[in-house]
Amino acid sequence: PAQTAQTTQVPDGMLSEGPLMEEGGQAQPTQTTQVPDGMLSEGPLTEEDPDEQFCSSQCRSAGYCCNDYRVGSSQMVSCAQACTMRARGSRYEDMGTDRNGICKRDGQSGCRLEVNGQSYSFCQRCSDLQASCPHGVQSSDACDFGARLNPPSATAMARAGSRLLLG
Repeated sequence: PAQTAQTTQVPDGMLSEGPLMEEGGQAQPTQTTQVPDGMLSEGPLTEEDPDEQFCSSQCRSAGYCCNDYRVGSSQMVSCAQACTMRARGSRYEDMGTDRNGICKRDGQSGCRLEVNGQSYSFCQRCSDLQASCPHGVQSSDACDFGARLNPPSATAMARAGSRLLLG
């Protein structure tokens, strides 16, 4: 007999274009709103990942650099890295500079940080430097902006939590 995978409801339009894969390699329809548990916050993000696309796009539109969460600079958390941390379960309350959180870093804070089991690097050269950010991450403002974003997985997790609380 076939086993039924545990799933989470995700709002339409928040999934990637490609098919989702379940355990056993069975493809699911691309327009589904059922996502196998664990697909929202575990494992490395990929180019097709809706969180990565959302974070990169929102941060780039706001004028920030280092919009690939795998590459950071200036020993500071980039907007895209902060947004990715949110997608993986971090809350603004644990991140914001005004809360003495993860975003409160400076040029002497170190090159690596592990958050929710994911390692982030902050001593590389970003490929998308601009006149507004010639050295990559300019200040903790980039992290604070990213920490305030609500990527698809963070939104889905919050809705799932609300459903659990409401019964």
